[in-house]
Amino acid sequence: KVGRLVGCFAAAAVCAVDGGRFLMADSEGVLVEVSLPVGVDGVSVTEVVVQRLGHLGCVPQCLAYLGEGRLFVGSPAGPNAILQLLTEPGADGAAFTISRQWPSFAGASSAVLADLDGTGHPTLLATVGQHCGGSLGVLRRGASLLVSHRVD
Repeated sequence: KVGRLVGCFAAAAVCAVDGGRFLMADSEGVLVEVSLPVGVDGVSVTEVVVQRLGHLGCVPQCLAYLGEGRLFVGSPAGPNAILQLLTEPGADGAAFTISRQWPSFAGASSAVLADLDGTGHPTLLATVGQHCGGSLGVLRRGASLLVSHRVD
């Protein structure tokens, strides 16, 4: 029961105590579960079962299984999220839902300090992420500009 695997795998996480199930995401952002059931001898693997769980919307750099069907997905190319794995695929075909999501400020390629609303309080804007996971990040608190050198 080997499913077709697409691309190179970007991240992987062990997802069961017995070590027989693994969650992996490929370079296309597809999350799969790979199961390695063992035979009656308790040692030899009888088959490799690959089940597609859905598309993450970004290519993760790390996966961490948190227990109780929860998975942390970390990505410099898109948002970081905690997923709740489902026993059956939902209406969209994915076998997970997004429980929580945070923007990623990894991969910030440029930033600008601007007074967007005319209040005199500058806002730090940064382009973050990569490709279709890229976005404009806005930092409103705890950011200030200290000019240490100036070239005129």
